[in-house]
Amino acid sequence: MSKAALVMVLAGFSLFNASCFAASISEQLENKLNICRQEYKDLVATTNEELRKLKEKAPSNFPTIYKQKQNKLKQKADSCKKIKKSLESAKDFDRRALPAKQAQAIQKSGPQFRCFQLGQNWSEFEACAKSIGYEPQLAETKNKEIAFTVSGNKIGALLDETYHVKFLQFDGGEFWGTTRFDNHFLQAFVNNYNIDELTPDSKPNPLAILGANVGPVVYYKGNISGGTIEITPDYLRVIVEKTSPNSGYKF
Repeated sequence: MSKAALVMVLAGFSLFNASCFAASISEQLENKLNICRQEYKDLVATTNEELRKLKEKAPSNFPTIYKQKQNKLKQKADSCKKIKKSLESAKDFDRRALPAKQAQAIQKSGPQFRCFQLGQNWSEFEACAKSIGYEPQLAETKNKEIAFTVSGNKIGALLDETYHVKFLQFDGGEFWGTTRFDNHFLQAFVNNYNIDELTPDSKPNPLAILGANVGPVVYYKGNISGGTIEITPDYLRVIVEKTSPNSGYKF
């Protein structure tokens, strides 16, 4: 497997790409359901009138035509049911996401990555994303946890129990203005964010479980104020995570 192909496959192992996000669209779905219901009522009325007239003529193929008409009605009804189910899911998401939308601002941790920062609430994340040209979205992970992301899932944030950002993940080089996470990029990163050092380390390659003959994934880790940072060049990925204060206890 070529390195370019390898990087492309590895991108699929993103925490956020692997999760199922659903932005809130309850208002649009409500309108869509109302339209679907009206279209169904109109179709029923039209179909009944067509069948009434056809029955008067009593054609030999009437049973076949009747069945076709009923199938068409069922297809429309099933379409409306599908929209209704999506609407119910969207409303449930809105209900669960409400605390995240209402979370108040708190003290932030670590440096600002352009304007994203650990400790942000939804309003701050939303304003930051919009200010640099991204479309922010409230979302949920496959574990039904509320999260923040942007259109395309290139940036994602997991939240703590108070609905503030505890984890940031940046996928791809677009955000950083580069296509390569080489040594020059790593050094510039260290200088810009006043990081003491980035230490190389490795972890098992997720492709190994698929039977690919690949070596471990090399990444670089470092400390920032109130958190840690991890950069994986082959993934073009930067992860920033908030750390809990050390109590000093020894057990």
